[in-house]
Amino acid sequence: MKEHAEAQVVSRDRYGPYSLGSANGAPQALQVAGRFHLIKNLGEATNRMFQAKGTILKEVYDQYHNITALSPEKEQTKMHK
Repeated sequence: MKEHAEAQVVSRDRYGPYSLGSANGAPQALQVAGRFHLIKNLGEATNRMFQAKGTILKEVYDQYHNITALSPEKEQTKMHK
């Protein structure tokens, strides 16, 4: 990398030594994650979010799809019987 001082951007993965190598070999270059790693990071973050919020998301889903069961008309009908 030191032989290519014109490098302005270095695409790399998340492995720490690559960061150090890029910083030492091309200190002028901006370090960015490659598309593969961006998608991998997004997938991992999405998975963590669904694991953490899965119960509440299921409740919201169930309520949304059972909206007629909660409608005021049905509640009033039950009261008058």
